[in-house]
Amino acid sequence: MKTLTLRTTIAPDGTIDLRIPSDLPPGDAEVVVVVQPLANARSSPPFLSDEGVWAGKVPDIDIEADLKEMNQLWEKSMELPE
Repeated sequence: MKTLTLRTTIAPDGTIDLRIPSDLPPGDAEVVVVVQPLANARSSPPFLSDEGVWAGKVPDIDIEADLKEMNQLWEKSMELPE
């Protein structure tokens, strides 16, 4: 087994074209590909945004409003009766 780490650029259509040097003998081989965006590469990402992936599949929530409501309910439950 041989592990290679290569850098490439993902094309606008999302494809990856790799030419990988190998000193392995001709014949069948298993190839495992792990794609990891570079941390400093912040130009247009080749991956769909979370909004694009989840659009229409999860409820639209306002987490800040929900947290505020939960805190108000908690504070109200902690009030002492007069």
